[in-house]
Amino acid sequence: MTTAVATRRSPLVIWQFEQIEAECALLQGHATDPSCPCESDTEHCIRKHLLTIEALAKETYPMVNSDQEKQQMADLADQARQWRKEIEQLTLSSDNPASGLGVGGEPRYGQPKTEAEREAEHLARFGTTETPQRGTGQQSGEQPFRIERTDTDEIRIYKELEEFHPGSLRTVKHDDTLVLVGCPTDRASWQNQECVCRDTGERGCMELHSITKPIN
Repeated sequence: MTTAVATRRSPLVIWQFEQIEAECALLQGHATDPSCPCESDTEHCIRKHLLTIEALAKETYPMVNSDQEKQQMADLADQARQWRKEIEQLTLSSDNPASGLGVGGEPRYGQPKTEAEREAEHLARFGTTETPQRGTGQQSGEQPFRIERTDTDEIRIYKELEEFHPGSLRTVKHDDTLVLVGCPTDRASWQNQECVCRDTGERGCMELHSITKPIN
């Protein structure tokens, strides 16, 4: 029987919930099946599903209307992220320690670019060697094309949500500032929860969607 709450949900929200439920089921299967080689050299199944659940919950948060469902999505994202970080400490970091923060504030594994390499790349792409702070996803000289304001916040929009791959959005919080980044559809592919540059095949093509700051 269809409930009153379900009838008020849009088809997109229903789809989001179905995706979250499916990822949770896959996570349970990998976590409870002792025969699954989940943490081999090339597969990190539990981390992958936790990352997807976290991303879906964050993406669903602004779509739901009730405070109860918003809190549920926030709690789910926090729990998935906390578990994922614990898994990464036990698996990824043991053989390939984090070398610093990558785009979007996520740990970057492997050899990071030197400042000289970053400056050279930005000079070629943007005509300046002034690079943005690491981990923000912001490009040099980038300006918002739209600014929205609420009673409490100012939101600077740099790309529309439709310009990012579904499920790729990540939120980074620094003090009172929220930075939302994602994997752009125009120059990258979203593969196994990684943003892969089409031109180079390298990971790390996340771009800035918005920056939200409180209005003083």
